[in-house]
Amino acid sequence: MSYSFSLDGKVAIITGSSRGIGKAIALGFGALGASVVLASRNISDLKKVHSELSNQYDAKSAYFQTNVANINDVHKLIDTTLKKFKSIDILVNNAGISPVVTKAENLSKKDWDEILSTNLTGSFICAQEAGKVMIEQKSGCIINIASICSVRALFGLVAYSISKAGIMEMTKVLALEWAKYNIRVNAIGPGYIETEINRKLRESKGKIYQNAIDKIPMKRFGKVDEIVGAAIFLASDEASYITGHTLFVDGGWLTQ
Repeated sequence: MSYSFSLDGKVAIITGSSRGIGKAIALGFGALGASVVLASRNISDLKKVHSELSNQYDAKSAYFQTNVANINDVHKLIDTTLKKFKSIDILVNNAGISPVVTKAENLSKKDWDEILSTNLTGSFICAQEAGKVMIEQKSGCIINIASICSVRALFGLVAYSISKAGIMEMTKVLALEWAKYNIRVNAIGPGYIETEINRKLRESKGKIYQNAIDKIPMKRFGKVDEIVGAAIFLASDEASYITGHTLFVDGGWLTQ
């Protein structure tokens, strides 16, 4: 048996793919032959990723401005993907908003609602709508982006942590319900990963940064490409007997 991790002929929707982890996964999937559907609220950055896919990898791609918390936007994303590519083989639920760092007693209902509606409800809506297509196809793969916060309590991140813990449990339930349709549902739980969002934190080398590094046996933040490898594996046929699992990419954080 040969192992190629090829995604040739697969159609993949990747939410939150205008930057960071989502963008890296989109480029990685395109490099391995997938047709990539980009979705984000940031249309200008989506256009840039679309150009990179075409120019660097000659990959088929499309992009749609999408707010995953808006069910009408998600319906449009699914419908237009089917019209253009005829199937949906992979969904990567990456869209999410950054945590609001504050004590629980000071968290506003507005911030709570925004984090939960985007990170958790939005991921469910996308999985539900893509799942309906996959059920008809009798095949599919969903990869949800969870977090180290799914299983580790971090000070000041109550809403974000709850949203990511919900992602992890949703992954298990959907895997259980949809296994009979040959649909695999897994998650990736990143630890601290180098992205633009935490660039100032990394450059400061301050107390908060050092506290983060102290939790990581490998003593560094991960690279976005180190998440891409996990996503490629879970999306590929080489992971055909894996479902309901959260793969943590955390530099050894959970060993402690």
